[in-house]
Amino acid sequence: MPSEKAGPLQRYAATIQSQRGDYNGKVLSIRQDDLRTLAVIYDQPASLLIDQLISWGVLDADARRAVRDEDAV
Repeated sequence: MPSEKAGPLQRYAATIQSQRGDYNGKVLSIRQDDLRTLAVIYDQPASLLIDQLISWGVLDADARRAVRDEDAV
């Protein structure tokens, strides 16, 4: 992940980790609302942000499918 893009994501992840008490390790569950918020922070559509996060290795590729399935409901 490019270092100039990492700051907002690191702060957001630390905040949700603290709010949820999710200190289990290396994996943090990112919810669809989290992706929407991050899309606003990064000023781009959620679908593009998801692709970018996947390419940076931050999200698993299955996240794309999970979001599409959720939007279809």
